[in-house]
Amino acid sequence: MGQYLTVFATKVNFDFDQKLPIYNFDYPSFSVQFRRISTEIDKEISCLSYGWFLEVTLIADTIQSAITIGSEKTDLFLSTLSLETGVEVHRANIILACDITEEVESRDFIQYFYDRPFSRANKVNLESFSNHLDSVLNYSGEHTDRLFRSIRWFRRGVKEDDAMDQFLALWQGLETLNPLLAQHYGCDNAGKEIIERTCCKTGATFYSEITNKEGLQQHLIATGFSEKEWKKIVKLRNSISHGFASFTGLTEGCINFSPDLGNLLYKGIIAILGMPAEVHIAKQISNIAPIKPGECIYIHMKFLQSDYSLIPKNYSYPYVTIQNNLVEIEEGFEIETGLLPHFNGEYISEGIGVSGRGMNLELI
Repeated sequence: MGQYLTVFATKVNFDFDQKLPIYNFDYPSFSVQFRRISTEIDKEISCLSYGWFLEVTLIADTIQSAITIGSEKTDLFLSTLSLETGVEVHRANIILACDITEEVESRDFIQYFYDRPFSRANKVNLESFSNHLDSVLNYSGEHTDRLFRSIRWFRRGVKEDDAMDQFLALWQGLETLNPLLAQHYGCDNAGKEIIERTCCKTGATFYSEITNKEGLQQHLIATGFSEKEWKKIVKLRNSISHGFASFTGLTEGCINFSPDLGNLLYKGIIAILGMPAEVHIAKQISNIAPIKPGECIYIHMKFLQSDYSLIPKNYSYPYVTIQNNLVEIEEGFEIETGLLPHFNGEYISEGIGVSGRGMNLELI
């Protein structure tokens, strides 16, 4: 276990009624500091022209787990801020993390960059895109609005950076698509049924038309999806939405099943549009994950200094500037001219990587 500093930046325009340079919130196992982005260095390392830093100090096993815990704490603070103000609060990006444990021989340091002109390019076939767009715009079925909304849920689900939000967005997309799937697969009465009800006040009998899940059930059969796995997905969704299970452990289930939901939703939309499902797109969807840092470049190094207070150089914490662009080569990536460090002491480079939706290294 060690002590870590994790620094996040968010583009949120608010102010506290008490004017202080730093706002401290101290708890037994962690502390959070709010500090406004103001100087040119602040803007350089945050990649934001305005907003706030949230500096979270905590105890963790590794720098990766520190980033995860820090992200969770930051998200809770920003969500509470939204609750306090009633206005939108943007997500926070991880900027850097460093081992600040006292008297260690070497300490991990990771910094993330969001303003670099790089992402793993996804080549879009212009003809295919045009055909898909025409199919969507020219769709003349009964539930056009549901098709559009399902496509939007798909987009939202793919981009979500929270595991449960991602899972629920993709689930909602499938639920929204259910009536169209019922029509597509020729379900009896288009997936509708009449049920008998009794008025609780008068005792009179009346009838209501409801939509069943037959469209989804036929879609599972058509795609060859395991009924056993589907029951696990339904149980997970009910556990989240209906409150009969603890959230502990549900995040892992959401991460595991969101790719399945994404592919089911994608194949449902494509089937309704009468287009063939593309293998490379299904593979891409299978790699979706709620990667909190977002699409960015990161550098990883170790500081060879036992006293952390000696490392920062003319700033609150150490940081690195990328002098030129990251370029793709045959075997991977390289910096054209290198890194410009802004800290004191020796270090060992642990490499440069890419994290985020552009390329999920952990899943490829």
